[in-house]
Amino acid sequence: MKTHKQPPVRKEGQRFDWYPILEEGFINSLTTTVLKKIHQSQSTRGITKEQSERRTNDQQAITTHLLSGLYFAHTTISSESNTTYVSIPRDAGLFSKAQRKTSGMPYPYRLLTAVYDCLEALGWIHIIPGKEGIQFTRIYAGGELAEIFNMIGLRWVKQTPNSQDKLIVLRDRDMSRPLPTRPFRKQKYHKITIETPETPETRRMAENLYRYNEFITQHCIAFDLPDSALITIAKAMAGNKDKYKLKHIDFSKVQLRRIFSRGDMSLHGRFYDGWWQSINSKDWEYRTHITIDGHRTCEVDYSSVCLRIVYALKGISIDPEEDLYDIGLPGKYSRSKRDLVKEHINAIMNDEEETFSLEKVQLRQLRLTHEELQTLVLKRHKPIREELIAGIGLKTQFIDSQIAEDIMLTMVDKGILVLPVHDSFIVKDKHQRLLETVMLESFKKYTGHPGSLDTTLPRLPCHFGYSKEHYKNLFDSLKVDSSLPVVNLGGPEKTQDNGTLMSSYMISWRDYSRNTPLCHLDHLY
Repeated sequence: MKTHKQPPVRKEGQRFDWYPILEEGFINSLTTTVLKKIHQSQSTRGITKEQSERRTNDQQAITTHLLSGLYFAHTTISSESNTTYVSIPRDAGLFSKAQRKTSGMPYPYRLLTAVYDCLEALGWIHIIPGKEGIQFTRIYAGGELAEIFNMIGLRWVKQTPNSQDKLIVLRDRDMSRPLPTRPFRKQKYHKITIETPETPETRRMAENLYRYNEFITQHCIAFDLPDSALITIAKAMAGNKDKYKLKHIDFSKVQLRRIFSRGDMSLHGRFYDGWWQSINSKDWEYRTHITIDGHRTCEVDYSSVCLRIVYALKGISIDPEEDLYDIGLPGKYSRSKRDLVKEHINAIMNDEEETFSLEKVQLRQLRLTHEELQTLVLKRHKPIREELIAGIGLKTQFIDSQIAEDIMLTMVDKGILVLPVHDSFIVKDKHQRLLETVMLESFKKYTGHPGSLDTTLPRLPCHFGYSKEHYKNLFDSLKVDSSLPVVNLGGPEKTQDNGTLMSSYMISWRDYSRNTPLCHLDHLY
């Protein structure tokens, strides 16, 4: 576990109210200590008994939430064991119980300040002051609190599902706040969160996602890897340029939100916030080591899903075997070139980010200019040319989010957990065939046309970091026997290495599952 020295000043730090709330014994005990200290100096003069009880309940909720965030931040796995911060806005205008559905803090500012001051007086937090208009105040566990967190270590804990009013998010662009941009690029703007409309459809989506989150919080999503490999993955995540993805491994991030764009509930709508989604696409091999409840997993991916959806909208069926990213490039066609073509096509379709060209080094790899690449793409996809250049990406993402929701709920109804990665899904390896069937049925249901799938199988820890080509060339006898679970869930506590973070994490989940009847039918499949 981390030892905390004064860290360098950085802008990272997730707001404490964005962490899940824990109802664990150690959190409850710490909360009691904080409340006792607050009450020692807190006056009850001039307030009724009911007001006093309401104040105490609010302070308890704030303390529990803040301590939960500090614990989760303390147990994240970062690239250099750096401190992970929890941020706390100090602007009183951001705090109001009436702001639960937007970007406001759902707690009274005065009561949060009392809890914050108490934690500081106890020596339980280190503080990095914020800068007005630039950066929130950030804190991290220190003193006795850090010692307690170190003693507990990284363990699986049952999360309370987030309330439904936090699950469906609608964003838009603030047209009054343009971002700096390079010449000849379209103007970009700051994104803002706006009120999600109260409609039967948004309530249905929230209810569905709440049911999924309630299900996933009963399960353990981990890695079948030693600690050194976890650091390697964290380093890769730290280099991620996407500001909306995690820069470290935070196993608390399992509950999902559904995010819509441009102030329109029919644009975007994909599912976000799962820690597994922050593993870069170029480092997808790391996901082959993910486990669900101690079982190895496979990942089933829709092939060229956005293009196939655009063709389907035009009433055109595409052969499932056809490679829509093969645009007739000069020279030898390779996976790396295919990935660059895919990136370019997604860029011109993606009206949300408005990035329409590859980097120069990437274009040199293709031996093409931007104009030449664009010409080949539009020639290859002439039937949908106008849709591509019009930026149809957000519309196709909404359709693939509908497909994803259908798959997730269908599998939950069967008692089987799937982890969405936008247009692919991770599932226990033994459920591969069932997932493939459900995915093809869902695609046909929402588009009226056949889809295409590609499946990536699990790997052993000894194959960590192997490229797809390297792994493909191994003898079959050296590959994983995916029928065997990573952990013997029915017997003594046996793992590949009882001294690793992941083995301890799995054991803590097993202790929970032994005492709690899981609401799934996994044994039937």
